Amino acid sequence: MARRMARSIHLDSGVVIDGLLYCAHSNYPGVPMVSSIEIWDTETLRHVGSRSLGILEGSATWIDRSDGHWWVALANYAGVGGVPGRGPEWTSLLQFDESWRRVAGYVYPSAVVERFEEMSNSGGTWGSDGRLYITGHDEGVVFVMSLPTEGSVLKLEEEMPVRAEGQGIAWDRGEPGTLYSIVRSTREVVVSSTRPGRR
Repeated sequence: MARRMARSIHLDSGVVIDGLLYCAHSNYPGVPMVSSIEIWDTETLRHVGSRSLGILEGSATWIDRSDGHWWVALANYAGVGGVPGRGPEWTSLLQFDESWRRVAGYVYPSAVVERFEEMSNSGGTWGSDGRLYITGHDEGVVFVMSLPTEGSVLKLEEEMPVRAEGQGIAWDRGEPGTLYSIVRSTREVVVSSTRPGRR
């Protein structure tokens, strides 16, 4: 007898790659934090796969693929859904290889963590310029980051204001410089015209 997929609890940011939609999924606000990557066919919207991440150091909020690696953000919260003793400063970004083996992990600079307030990193995507673009949960700003040349702390390079309320963001891969973000309160998708900066 075929097993049916359990109902999704908390789907967060996703990315479309080769006709498949990969979404970060977690049991938020449940603890311990349990995460997975859920996969759908974009033509039929049929659920076609799942990659269980189990219990990690946070709750999966976004996924992207860049330079042959998978990238997954793990959020930690000071309020609802948080683990006592672990606030947003525990939020991290993990890098996995093609076989989903962890190869690296990074944390966010304190200047960015402070802006998360009680929430965390909700959205993220790699730009064509090789830099990382992330959002918090509520503020209308995109933080532009780069990987460190040494150590484990991501480098904040600049901030881009957007008419949005944090959460998910995505580049239009067919229209360079076009960034999508959302306004949750009005259920709007915001299209911003910008050119990703160069390193």
